[in-house]
Amino acid sequence: MSSRGELWDRAREAAGDFAALAADIESGGPLTVLPTLEMSSSSWETDKAQFRRKVIAEAARGEISGDDLDRALDGARWLRRLVYHAWRMAFYWEQVERRNVGGGD
Repeated sequence: MSSRGELWDRAREAAGDFAALAADIESGGPLTVLPTLEMSSSSWETDKAQFRRKVIAEAARGEISGDDLDRALDGARWLRRLVYHAWRMAFYWEQVERRNVGGGD
């Protein structure tokens, strides 16, 4: 699969995770998407070097333009950040909810 196709697939996956997070928060129940966000964030971090090598190789072979290379790298960087921050927000939200339910400080 091309890096562009891979990036689009991962972006769609992230969008689904964000929608699930919003639904969890809106429901007022536990954040069932938290483990998914944690796994996704970890996967983005693990895969970043491989994706970078792949997209640079595509540009070197002339399969994508320099502008497309820049967009792919920037897009991957932003998606990685978004997923990471969504996981962090969900993690801390869950900590606050547990504290409130448990009656702790």
